[in-house]
Amino acid sequence: MDRRHNFLRERPVVIKVFLIANPKENPMYPHLENEQDYLAAKFHISDSHITQASHLAFLKIQSWKFALRTPTIGKRYREEAEELIKKSFCTYVPNSYILSEEGYYFSPLN
Repeated sequence: MDRRHNFLRERPVVIKVFLIANPKENPMYPHLENEQDYLAAKFHISDSHITQASHLAFLKIQSWKFALRTPTIGKRYREEAEELIKKSFCTYVPNSYILSEEGYYFSPLN
């Protein structure tokens, strides 16, 4: 017998046949879940919050403009506004605090 070819064998080849289950019994699930509904709902909620916050800010600005036109209330509002601005915008915040709040120290460095 000439044995130059790989496909000639002495022993018979046994092919194992596995029973394939019904695909309806074991459906294939995708590797990544589709989260479009979740993302759309999250966007809608954040969009409505932003809309409400901007409307409240607009109303507050209108009330301040009206109060500033009144001479007796205007002086007090100016003083309160200056105090609020100094407390919120002119306070010193260390860099380490900002970095820790942004999670810089918790992420691995590249």
